[in-house]
Amino acid sequence: MKDNREKMIIRTSLVGIMVNILLAAGKAGVGLLSNSIAIVLDAVNNLSDALSSVITIMGTKLAGRPADRDHPFGHGRYEYLSAAIISVIIPTSIDTVILIVTIVSYLLNIIEHYI
Repeated sequence: MKDNREKMIIRTSLVGIMVNILLAAGKAGVGLLSNSIAIVLDAVNNLSDALSSVITIMGTKLAGRPADRDHPFGHGRYEYLSAAIISVIIPTSIDTVILIVTIVSYLLNIIEHYI
């Protein structure tokens, strides 16, 4: 049962990674062509979702390890650790991109004003 659960999580995560990368590429292209920061940031959001899926796969693989001498109850807590990492990465990556885009836009407006 546990092996089937692990396979399902990994398969679902791999599909999510592929779809999110395709969506990110499409949205980035449309956003750049239409000069829309909102669409480009949505592409970044898809990339952070793909990264979350990669971390989910890693956590699932590590958690699926059998119990050993150092971990007599198994490695199941790796799932909790991967969830904690994801909970930090998603808001941080989006906030960082928004901050960078805002600063660059502000600086470009200042440059245009003085030229």
